[in-house]
This record gives sequence, structure tokens and C-alpha cells, in this order.
Amino acid sequence: FVEAKTSNPRELDNESTQRQIDKYNEYIEDITGKMRHYLSIFSALLHKRHTTKEMPQSLIDSELSNKTIKLVLVVKNAEPSWLIPVSEKLNSVLKPDMTIWNIPRLYVINESQAREKQLIV
Repeated sequence: FVEAKTSNPRELDNESTQRQIDKYNEYIEDITGKMRHYLSIFSALLHKRHTTKEMPQSLIDSELSNKTIKLVLVVKNAEPSWLIPVSEKLNSVLKPDMTIWNIPRLYVINESQAREKQLIV
């Protein structure tokens, strides 16, 4: 599952304002909410509960129980060093969910890394 953002919040430090802390927490909540939503959709597909026309039939009909799940956040305009604190935070917050689904980690990469991995063209 891939989520894309154009930016990420700056790393918090002792001089961060309450507004910066709030924006950072909103960002983390937004991403974790979306990743949990993706996993819920995946669960619905595994249990053949999702029948809406928005899902490709090939995905609904395929055997998903043996598929490896990877969670990826692509941040378009980010230096690799900026991604480390966000990655650590997201992996920490999502650890219980990833343990349930046997997902080793959530990857946080930038646009050039996503192109190298052919996640975007």
C-alpha cells in the first residue's frame, strides 16, 4: 500500500512551538489512519466482503492470503535525512497493527527513491 504526500513536517525539538507539535501529530494521525484503512480494506477483500465496483475484479478474485504486505509512504520533496524521524514515529505508532499483519516495517521514502523502486513513473 502506497500513500503519497508532497511534504512532511519538520522534526520536533525542544524549541518546537505548540502549533508545530499539533501539525506534526496531525500528520502522523493522518498517515496512520490511512494505513489502517488500507489494512481494513485488505481484510475485507480477504474475506470476500468488498463487492463495490470501485475495486478491480482481479483484486477481488485473487488469492490474497499469501501476499506480502508492504506499507510505503512517499514524500515528494524530502531529503532522505528528513524521513528518518517520520519513519521511526510511524513504525512505532503502527507497530501493533503491523505485528497483527506480520508486516516488518513501514517504509518512508522520497520521490527519487520511489522512482528507483519503480513505484512511480
